[in-house]
Amino acid sequence: MKTILVIKPRDWVMPGVVSMTRYSVRNFLNRYIRFDTTPCSLEESGSGEINTVSFFFKHNKFNNKMKMNIYKFAAIMLLILGSASSCKDDNIDMSKIDFSNIKDLHAQPLPVIQKCVEGNWKWILITFSGVWGGGPLNNTFVNITKNEVVVEQDSCDLVELNMTFTYNWKEKKTLSNYTSYVMWNNKQQSGEWYFDKIQNDTLYVYSYNANSMGYSNLSLFLRIK
Repeated sequence: MKTILVIKPRDWVMPGVVSMTRYSVRNFLNRYIRFDTTPCSLEESGSGEINTVSFFFKHNKFNNKMKMNIYKFAAIMLLILGSASSCKDDNIDMSKIDFSNIKDLHAQPLPVIQKCVEGNWKWILITFSGVWGGGPLNNTFVNITKNEVVVEQDSCDLVELNMTFTYNWKEKKTLSNYTSYVMWNNKQQSGEWYFDKIQNDTLYVYSYNANSMGYSNLSLFLRIK
């Protein structure tokens, strides 16, 4: 027998979405796919939830109508997954969040991180862990928009930091040993910063790439209101 399609429903199960039981999967398959003489195998867990749904055909060739039904089923599953993911973000009530103090900012959904970091900041401290202690900054300013970062210095400062780059977000494992959304420099094709927390409008910013000693550099941005 030839395995045509394997779908793992554990990928469908997200907050707010009911797990598909044996009965609901059977109903769904019977509604959207006509099996006729085509057997279907359902591998179940002890709780009655489906671990794997596989379609098996006795012949290598099957008609176009069956192909179209399978494609429709796969498309519907992708739509369900996309809708569930979208609803998860849409359900965030931003009005209840204190964006001046989030102790676990790194663990928040992307919309929360985006709203927190976008705006105007004064870069007040830079440290070079394991290399050189760094120190305070007095004349360095950071403007973060939806897709661009501009760092400008209006006069000499401790170190030269002028730069402009566009970015997107990528979920990555960090040097702080947790996974978070990383501000990804489009031109350099490399991570720039990730954001650990914000405390009293002071944003704790870590470099994604390690310095020569293998550590992540810490910077502090103070929100300009």
